[in-house]
Amino acid sequence: MKTKAQKMPEFKTIDEMATFWQEHSPLDFDVVEVTEPVFVRQNVIEIPLQPQEMKAVEKIASSLGMDNAELIRQWVLEKLPLAG
Repeated sequence: MKTKAQKMPEFKTIDEMATFWQEHSPLDFDVVEVTEPVFVRQNVIEIPLQPQEMKAVEKIASSLGMDNAELIRQWVLEKLPLAG
């Protein structure tokens, strides 16, 4: 006997969605194909780094349990004078 499919939760971040799908099966949900992007980044900036600079970023990010882009974004946000 087939059980009733669960309703899909809403996700605020890509990481939240990735964690969810690592712990659940799509077969348990009413899954529909999405034809538009779910998460769209507002602005993406390429930052040219020398190989040794990239290795240093990777080492620090790994030691903090972060991905490279997340670490670099954190550093940028620390330097921005944000208006309250």
